[in-house]
Amino acid sequence: MQEYQAILRLQAIDRQLMALNTRLHQLKDNPRLAACSAAAKKVKHSATTLLAERKDVELALKDKQQLTAHLKNVSKDLEEEAKGASANNYRRIQDIEKQLTSLAKRLEKTDFEMKALTQTIEKYQRAEGNAHALTEKLARELKDLSDAQAQDIAAAEAKVGALVTKRRKLMTFISSDLRETYQKLQKRFSGMCVEVLNGNVPSVCCVKLQPSLEARIQDAHAITRCPYCQRILVTIADEALQDPKE
Repeated sequence: MQEYQAILRLQAIDRQLMALNTRLHQLKDNPRLAACSAAAKKVKHSATTLLAERKDVELALKDKQQLTAHLKNVSKDLEEEAKGASANNYRRIQDIEKQLTSLAKRLEKTDFEMKALTQTIEKYQRAEGNAHALTEKLARELKDLSDAQAQDIAAAEAKVGALVTKRRKLMTFISSDLRETYQKLQKRFSGMCVEVLNGNVPSVCCVKLQPSLEARIQDAHAITRCPYCQRILVTIADEALQDPKE
């Protein structure tokens, strides 16, 4: 392989490596994966909140159930007392009837409140069920995205490894001076630092050479510097534009 072919191939490989590094950065900073993970955390937090609130309602229902049992026991005791009371003890019987009426109203109210609490608990249970279903769905989606990300990263890293090996081999065909020049210009021109002379027009800067410059460049070696942009200029256009074999 000629040096001009090696420098052109080197630039092509370096541009591929730049694209792959950008791709790897995008893969590792996957917005869909981040969004899915954030959604999963949000749903998990929501499910925990729902559970805590349901437990509070269940405690309130338990208190109402205990109150109902207590009121029924009190009512039962009063009824027993009323049965055993003397008919002459009119005031006591009247007082017991008032208490029983009051207890009946409290029991009715408590029963209504327990039904409302039971309905609230059922709503929480349905919401928790939906949250758990969504959690499972997001977990599956997160796994699929993570697996796909891992595969894409592995494939990109394999390509990087293969290109690095080719790049190392190419460097053996390039002189140390040209390597140093290439590295400096590569930073300056964001990777596009080698151009090919097509007729009298460099392929990157596209500034037409004056006849005197063209004659001087044509008399030079296969690799020179563009007099306008200072990029590395390969003057052997026909062969250089082909894909050189290693």
